[in-house]
Amino acid sequence: PESFFNPLIPPTLEKLEKLGLIEDSDGARVIFVEGVDIPLIAVKRDGGYNYFSTDLASLCTNKKSTRVG
Repeated sequence: PESFFNPLIPPTLEKLEKLGLIEDSDGARVIFVEGVDIPLIAVKRDGGYNYFSTDLASLCTNKKSTRVG
């Protein structure tokens, strides 16, 4: 379930911030993607998370657990 990933959101976002992938935009924390007109919101202005935040944590976690080598 999605709730499994909730505690994984902050460390995932921290890693992405260290990589320089997350930026401030109008009070939100966002990821700009080349070729996409609007940024992807990782943390809302009020500090809350959204479905994209959960998806990021899920993708990063699943990538680690399925990595070969």
